[in-house]
Amino acid sequence: MGRLQGKVALVTGAGQGVGQGIAYALAAEGAAVAVTGRTASKLDDTVAGIRERGGKGHQGKADRKGHRGSFHGREAPQCGGALNRY
Repeated sequence: MGRLQGKVALVTGAGQGVGQGIAYALAAEGAAVAVTGRTASKLDDTVAGIRERGGKGHQGKADRKGHRGSFHGREAPQCGGALNRY
């Protein structure tokens, strides 16, 4: 059991680079990971990578036209719970 088992994490910019690495690391520690970013296909790849490693992930594409992305906490239950805010 990972240190983050039963927790839900939201990672922005998770389609590539550092954000993607953070998403993988959180999933490896047991967190269900909700990922967001600008490119849906890259987010799909990140979620697929999380699931291939045995983790739980869900993606939502951010909308840069407004101040809010597509994640408003509604997607968290699809990852297994509410977002944990720290």
